[in-house]
Amino acid sequence: MALGLPVVATPQAAKGIQAVPGQHLLLANLADDFGRKTVEVLLNAELRMSLSAAAQKQLQGTHRWAASMKILDAPLRVDIRGDL
Repeated sequence: MALGLPVVATPQAAKGIQAVPGQHLLLANLADDFGRKTVEVLLNAELRMSLSAAAQKQLQGTHRWAASMKILDAPLRVDIRGDL
């Protein structure tokens, strides 16, 4: 995704990357579904380009070091202040 490539992944693999299925990537659970969605991406240039561009933009905004640290810092700040 970060390299601008479209992705078909399992729901488990997509956890934690803050991606919206159908907008940033396609999800599949079974082999037949993976095959179908992979072929769809390969044959549909508009889908391929839209998934690639949206995913790359999403990752650049949410998975930069500063953005990732905000997510990690919040629980630490709460714990340090004794708010837990």
